[in-house]
Amino acid sequence: MDLRVDFWDVGQGDCSVIHLPNDELFIIDVGPPKCSLVEWLESQSRLKIHSIVITHNDEDHAGCLEHILETFHPRIERVVMMVDRHYQDEKMIRLLSCVLRHFDKGHIKLENLQRAIKPTPLFWTESGDSVIKVMHPNFASSAKNLLKKNPAPNEVSGILCLDTGGETQIIWPGDAAMQTIAEVCKNINPVMIVGPHHGAPIKREQASYSPSFDAITPENVFISVGSHNSHSHPNKQFIEEHVSRGRSVSCSQLVHCDRHRYKENLHVMNHHLLLGMMPPNEGNSVTCRGPIQLNWNDVDKCFEFDRFHSDHRAKIEDLHHPYCLGK
Repeated sequence: MDLRVDFWDVGQGDCSVIHLPNDELFIIDVGPPKCSLVEWLESQSRLKIHSIVITHNDEDHAGCLEHILETFHPRIERVVMMVDRHYQDEKMIRLLSCVLRHFDKGHIKLENLQRAIKPTPLFWTESGDSVIKVMHPNFASSAKNLLKKNPAPNEVSGILCLDTGGETQIIWPGDAAMQTIAEVCKNINPVMIVGPHHGAPIKREQASYSPSFDAITPENVFISVGSHNSHSHPNKQFIEEHVSRGRSVSCSQLVHCDRHRYKENLHVMNHHLLLGMMPPNEGNSVTCRGPIQLNWNDVDKCFEFDRFHSDHRAKIEDLHHPYCLGK
């Protein structure tokens, strides 16, 4: 079975592209406006897009959706998203107006991102070997959030899982709280979890925050983060919680771990094109791990990292204060 997952380096944003066994694409979040995913899709004109799933409608996750729909709608089968804030939000109005326009014209199918009583499949292979499913939110949590005076999109951020080989391999939690992930993904041991929230999830001040890291046991954590962000991402405590439990943490871009390299624009890795992905359009980004690629090994029934993974682990030893090494 030919299955590949590309975790993109898009700066301050999230974007993952799953290459399905039927040679179609399943995209989870599309990154910020001007995301380099657009140029890549232009170069891959033969590939159809089975689904675009938006975990929540923040600009760093959904900012490029309008451009993608306007440019590539003949290749897109469906969009899966939700309403996670009031309609008074101008960016929300523009985004939904674009999506609904393409839906009304019959260009795309449109579905609500929501879990039913059990985790809801969004895709499964003909053989049933792989399934992408929604773990969160459900109707109740979405409705309660919208009834608030100020709805909080992170409270209902979508949480998706990819199951392959009979086990959950990857979790995409968007910007959800660690406590929410612990509740809906309890006892799952994935090879990878993306973030959440660029390594700085909400509700870190709560007593339940640290124990939530024991509810799921990922082998690896990928933090999609921009070198120049105003949100103090990633959070050092978040990284330490994982590292202290023996997990490997990688950030797409360098932020806090070496101020000299950061100021001098000295990349730790520079391998986007060698993995078939485009570098971010942000000219002032400083790559640390950059993008990550996982390929499914159907013989050993496991995902294997791209050939640059061990190189990166060696190079971060030279950083001044690499959080991911507990320093």
